[in-house]
Amino acid sequence: MMDFACKKVSVREVLQCSFSLTKADIEILYVLVQGNNWLSSSAIESSTKFDRSTVQRSLKRLTTKELCMRRQENSVRGGYNFVYQAIPRAELRNKVLAVFDGFRVKLGQSLSDKAW
Repeated sequence: MMDFACKKVSVREVLQCSFSLTKADIEILYVLVQGNNWLSSSAIESSTKFDRSTVQRSLKRLTTKELCMRRQENSVRGGYNFVYQAIPRAELRNKVLAVFDGFRVKLGQSLSDKAW
């Protein structure tokens, strides 16, 4: 938790707000960050309370926002599965800080504007 003047803000809330993520997205990202290895959607599904479609939608959103990576693993019997891993923590931190830098610039411009 961090104190922000009038409110305590958790890291999960900062991530959720920074990248417009759902609560499911945050929970799944947390599983990926904690796992620190490649996980299938079914492994993620069993680690959370979410159904398959929710997990798949969240993984697509996290991949699109470049917060996790996706890799194809071929099956010995034919076919393939996708597995997922969170981006490295340092990269995630840099992405969040970039969002905050943009916020800081916009806030500075707004505070300079006489209209507020």
